[in-house]
Amino acid sequence: VSAPGATSQTGSASASAQARLMQEFMSAVFGKQFRPASNDAVADLPDIKQRTQRSPHLISGVALQKLDDGTMALITNAQLLDQAGNPMDSHASSGLLGVYLLKNTGSGWQVLKKHENVAELGSHGSFGEVDFVTLAPGRPGIVVHSGGTWQGYTVEDISLFDLTAGTLRDLSGESILFHSDSEGGC
Repeated sequence: VSAPGATSQTGSASASAQARLMQEFMSAVFGKQFRPASNDAVADLPDIKQRTQRSPHLISGVALQKLDDGTMALITNAQLLDQAGNPMDSHASSGLLGVYLLKNTGSGWQVLKKHENVAELGSHGSFGEVDFVTLAPGRPGIVVHSGGTWQGYTVEDISLFDLTAGTLRDLSGESILFHSDSEGGC
């Protein structure tokens, strides 16, 4: 997924430009909680089920896209931190999907909408790739690839989200399975 203004250039110049853009938007969303040296943030986010409870998470930028209306969409992965401040990233720990919509006000980026910890996807504290799609005219969305391997059983699936929705939810229900095998367990 390309960042806004990115061209088909290859090499470190393009990667460097994308990294700078990601830092700019992570800083706009998380302010002083953003850590430029490690390209992540540590912030209190709501619990995935008990929304009024908040706890510290490690947040990383995953994807960034300029939408047709000029709004920027920042997709993040969050991991719950343990009491020692370490990410909980075992094979049983999912990544937590976050979506932030921002608008350029002329004097900087303003956060329009925060969708924090809206879905648990993947394993080892992370989900896979994100693809930006058009669900219908004027309705941008994302496809999130996730899955994992547990005791030799591998699952790969996708989840679909409408970025224009007031409350983000997986439109596929419980995700769409597209690969499954038990080769590692046989």
